[in-house]
Amino acid sequence: MEIRQPQLADAEKLLIFFEKLVKADPERVERMEDVKSLNVQKEEEWIAHRLSEAQKQEMFTLIAETEEGIAAEGEIERLKRWPERHVAEIRFGALPGYEEAAFQMVEELEEIARKSNIEILLFFHFATAQRAIEIMKKAEYEEVGRVEGYYKREGEYIDRIYLAKR
Repeated sequence: MEIRQPQLADAEKLLIFFEKLVKADPERVERMEDVKSLNVQKEEEWIAHRLSEAQKQEMFTLIAETEEGIAAEGEIERLKRWPERHVAEIRFGALPGYEEAAFQMVEELEEIARKSNIEILLFFHFATAQRAIEIMKKAEYEEVGRVEGYYKREGEYIDRIYLAKR
């Protein structure tokens, strides 16, 4: 497995990964109609934007690629307002069975954050996203909050959970 920054040539592989991810993970915020709205050109624009933001130290994106294709994607995005510039949101997606790849990618994103003077990483998700929450807790993120009924999915209210790491 190789963990690296995505390149424009990865656009098609990222589209395949994203479709597999949304099909396999019912705890994603994205839906299949979101996947279907994408194409290679939009994915190349997404990658180009991420690469540009990395040069400005605003956002950093990594992918974990195996012989079978991309297994995980993750990123950190620095908050924009001046008193929050030391904080970044961390997010990721991993195909089932690739939890260890996601964990390793989170560790690499943390190292990038340290080198970029980011002091706090904040993760939030559906409180029912047990796979993701387990990965983050293994990486020593602590629950710092919860908003009851934040999400509404098919008539069901789901809490949003917040985890953080300094």
